[in-house]
Amino acid sequence: MPPPSIRTFSAGPAFTAAKLLLPVLFLLAAFIAFKNTPQIYHELPLAKMDGAESLLHGIPAAVFPREMPLASVAAAFLQNHAARKDRAHYLAAGFVLCLLCFASLASLLQNPLQGWLSFAFLAAFWTFGAGGAVTPDLEQLLYSAALAACAAALAAAFRSPSRLTWALAGSALAMSLLVRSTMFLFPALLAAAGLFPVLRRFPAPKPAHFAVLFAAPLLVIGGWFYMNKAVFSRSVFLESARAHSNMITGALGVVSTIEGDAYKLAGLTPEDNVPAWAAGEIARHPFRYAASVLRRLWTVLSRHLLLLAAALAGFWLFRADRGFRALGVLALYFLLIHCSMSVEDRYFVPFWALLIPAAAAPLGPLTEKLRAFSGKNRSAALHAAPFLPLAVLSLFVLGLVLLYPARARSRPAGPDTMTALLAGHPLDPWLHNKLGGLYLGEGRSAAAAAAFGRAYELSGNAEYLGSRALALMSAGAYGEMNSLFSAHDAGYKGMLVRMLYELKTGKNRAAAETFRLAGERHLKETCYLRNMQGPYEAGIYSKLLGSDTRLRDIHLTALLRLLPFEERLGLLEGLSVIGLDGPSFEVMLELQNLGRYAEAKKIAGRLLAGSPDDPDYLNAAGVLESLSGDLKAGAELLRRAILASPDYIPAYLSLAAVHHRSGRVEESARVYRDAAARCRDDSEVCRAARELAAGDHSR
Repeated sequence: MPPPSIRTFSAGPAFTAAKLLLPVLFLLAAFIAFKNTPQIYHELPLAKMDGAESLLHGIPAAVFPREMPLASVAAAFLQNHAARKDRAHYLAAGFVLCLLCFASLASLLQNPLQGWLSFAFLAAFWTFGAGGAVTPDLEQLLYSAALAACAAALAAAFRSPSRLTWALAGSALAMSLLVRSTMFLFPALLAAAGLFPVLRRFPAPKPAHFAVLFAAPLLVIGGWFYMNKAVFSRSVFLESARAHSNMITGALGVVSTIEGDAYKLAGLTPEDNVPAWAAGEIARHPFRYAASVLRRLWTVLSRHLLLLAAALAGFWLFRADRGFRALGVLALYFLLIHCSMSVEDRYFVPFWALLIPAAAAPLGPLTEKLRAFSGKNRSAALHAAPFLPLAVLSLFVLGLVLLYPARARSRPAGPDTMTALLAGHPLDPWLHNKLGGLYLGEGRSAAAAAAFGRAYELSGNAEYLGSRALALMSAGAYGEMNSLFSAHDAGYKGMLVRMLYELKTGKNRAAAETFRLAGERHLKETCYLRNMQGPYEAGIYSKLLGSDTRLRDIHLTALLRLLPFEERLGLLEGLSVIGLDGPSFEVMLELQNLGRYAEAKKIAGRLLAGSPDDPDYLNAAGVLESLSGDLKAGAELLRRAILASPDYIPAYLSLAAVHHRSGRVEESARVYRDAAARCRDDSEVCRAARELAAGDHSR
């Protein structure tokens, strides 16, 4: 008697129950496993949180956003609007949804059982760190889900090209752009493949489909550009400077990413045209760059050789399947664009996830024989269901972006606005922190300390401790401030507050030592090169350590800006004694804007005595002399600034303005033309120089 067929055997009630129960068990197991996976919860830094929370609440942001908004908005919600005990549950739910996205992708490529196999493989790969796999954080979960949506939509478009499928592909690419801008070139490359017959072996959109492919990505890019132009007067289409560090180190031939001031490493500033500099550096050292790209590819691909081999086998076996071609093209693009710059393991969490369906593909013929158990291929609606939460979140964030200019104009970021927002969101630590900063700037130090303390109570974020200590110092509550330092480690920012306290109480020598120790700790915690390889990269690292001035230029400046102006003014002399003149320059400019020229000139003289050829100081001193009525002395200082740095455009613009005030219109126009001729990038100051050089100066 022949054995029963699979169809007959699977028709019983036990197997019907199993078909319903097993998916539920898969989901529950994945949720529990991820929730209990030891992992570091990544707190969103306050600088990034400011942009996300400002979008959510519709108030003017203090910091220009450097990254696309979707991941930071989700992280801000998790950090500030969800109870700490519930964060693991939200992350685990996101983990399961992301796994379902890849299960849907594999199911679309082959069959539902392949989807569940991919679900199980990816869950094990991420949860148990198979072969050194990186457990994804929230941003990588969102980006992985977005790329799974891209792969699924592209597979459908490659297999059944139509306006609808290419529109879905464009929408998925747009969702990915809201998380990271990595895919921004992909639609253009697809369109190029459609225009050149030699590339049509890889199915690509026809010219008739270009409009629907580009519509959604252009909506995202256009909306982001509109928001940045309307609110910040910046022409930014995608992420602003977030990739600059990797671009710089990549052009220098460094394999892995760094933490530190990459601008100083390359002798650049954030206003410089970093892509143009990187292109020039690569052109000057093409072999070094090519070798570094090959080393990056090996560094990435050698992490999981078994998974890579299985995926390559799957792509080869199913090379005639247009869906697998779509997946392969997407994975290859992702790999190459990342390896064109410095890399780190975290970036490739989505890449390895994309390879899982291909690695499981050789099991497809076996699972096809179990079709009676796995069921018929799902409908398009069921395939799309796991991607709907991400689509809804993307539409919500895009709406925030488009509405933000109008909302920000209608809500000034003052104490009254913050108090009103806190009435509706009393457990939001970011709002308490913002209110504390506003109180401190107004001189209400005690109220500020209470607000910062409440922010820390709600979040446990150590960044709020430094702000509370600063408010206590400003209020003269030195005993309470010292008790806070004794009970908590406020980090290097807290050490900066202690240094300011020591300056305020006349302990200059102790302040200098505290700043030195803060600098050592700052470098130890925030300045390093991942996976350093060879003496060349060791030299880069040494240069990185020697050029890092972020503690002075960024962190100290940010703390001082929180203090009332007169208190900052009182700290300048002590800061200068220990060699910190940067804050003096900023306060000097504020005094100039207030019309307090005598005080500003006194600071300018002290700065020039220490750095007589600094173009910033010479330019500022020249402007001060001119505003005080001594146009001749001002012009002389500005000429010295130009001689000290012939490419320092602000000095040209200041000198031209002085000539114009002196009635020397032709000389003014000539200096404007000289400034425009010196410009080599599209920075704001260069755009102003070109506009002024082309303008009418007779009035």
